[in-house]
Formats: sequence, structure tokens, C-alpha cells
Amino acid sequence: MHSDSKFIQYLEGDSKEILDLYDLIKKDDRHTNVVMLSYGPLPERLFPSWHMGYKELKPDELAFNTDISEEDLGISNDLISGK
Repeated sequence: MHSDSKFIQYLEGDSKEILDLYDLIKKDDRHTNVVMLSYGPLPERLFPSWHMGYKELKPDELAFNTDISEEDLGISNDLISGK
């Protein structure tokens, strides 16, 4: 998900693979002010119906250009609102 000045990426998977990827993202010159908002084990995937896709955030709307379940939509809205 992104806006004109922000980019949010949610990653799920093996913890070592995620941390290795995060280290690569931090070192990539295309990224600045990289911040991990949350990290920890989960009993199951939070976004099981999501696949890699393009998500456009606008000030007053959230446009999903990939298929998403209603449950995953609620979770994503909570993430965007900081819950």
C-alpha cells in the first residue's frame, strides 16, 4: 500500500527469511526512514486471501486492485488506521 509519500508492506512467512528481507530493504538506497511497525509470531496468516498486488491509498478512499476477503479488508483498514 502506498500514498504519495509513504509505502507500507506487510510480510508473512519464516522469521529468518522475513528478517533477512527486512535487512535488504533497509540497505536498499531506494528506501529511506525504514521502520518496522510490528514483529512477532502468529498462529495463522492474517491475510490468507492476499497475493502480491498493487494497492493504492488515497486520502479519502482505499482502492484494492486485487481480490480481498471482507475479513482481510477489515484487518487492512485497522492497520492503516493504526489499530
